[in-house]
Amino acid sequence: MKKNFNIKRSGFIFPYLAAFLLIFLLSCAQLNHLDRAQEAFSKGAEIETRSLYAGASSNSQPSLDISENIQQEMTNLSPHFFYAQAYSEIRKALQDEKPLQNDGIYGNALALKALCEWKLKRYGEARLSAEAARNALRQSVPPSTRDLAVMQALEGFIENDLAFTSLGELNTDIRQKTSSNAISRTQAQQTFNDILIFYRTNIFDLVGDARIEKALDIIRSAREEVSANHPIQTYLIMSQLVCVKNWSDALSDIDVFLKDLGLGASSNQARQWWNAEAQRYITQKDGLLNELAAALPDGAQNRIYKEWLLLLY
Repeated sequence: MKKNFNIKRSGFIFPYLAAFLLIFLLSCAQLNHLDRAQEAFSKGAEIETRSLYAGASSNSQPSLDISENIQQEMTNLSPHFFYAQAYSEIRKALQDEKPLQNDGIYGNALALKALCEWKLKRYGEARLSAEAARNALRQSVPPSTRDLAVMQALEGFIENDLAFTSLGELNTDIRQKTSSNAISRTQAQQTFNDILIFYRTNIFDLVGDARIEKALDIIRSAREEVSANHPIQTYLIMSQLVCVKNWSDALSDIDVFLKDLGLGASSNQARQWWNAEAQRYITQKDGLLNELAAALPDGAQNRIYKEWLLLLY
């Protein structure tokens, strides 16, 4: 039976980020700007976490317990507001590096700056900040392996973002082309060729250059830099699963496109291609879910694992 890929789309990238930040990022910071930056970033990530799981399950609970006054404050504010606030605060903190270096948290502060820039889609700046953070973290004594792994994975996060954005652009383009009731066979085939170009640029390509494919590899490489039982493994596996979710969203949309283009018959070349890619996705998804179960206490019985089962078909 063909898998149903029609799942709720979300722009949120990387669930439980707030929880992990509270655990490992800037936990010993004493400077006010740094503390405020961490708090604002965590609020933004919490809103995105709620957005990701909204509608996935009527019984789904948020990943963090937050006070009633913070919930009220967050009600009408977007994640972007908090990320911008965090970015403003972290830049103020970094205006004087010496206190951060004296506290041994300069690399951590740079890492938070890189994360803010990533969430604000300032990708060029995020790459530079991540490189600076990696250099500082490697020089810390002892090296901050958890923060370093996230900074090594950041390029994968960016590649995933870019693929997500391209999928939105493809949706707009296809809808414009299929808005007319009359679309010729030649036009349909050309549009399918455009879909293939999108897919091989952004999702998967046999030569390994597609964005989602690269994101998965980059994050896996970051995972290899820490021990197999390191707590950050769970976060990085879930980061890969978000990439896989975008993969499934792309397949879901392409399934609809093929039908709109009159290419939905199970016997034609387009459908055969889609079926093969759907199977490739399932293999990748099942493998990562197995890795997540192995990394979590209680395995497949863990609430986090069950939430991912609701998100990924």
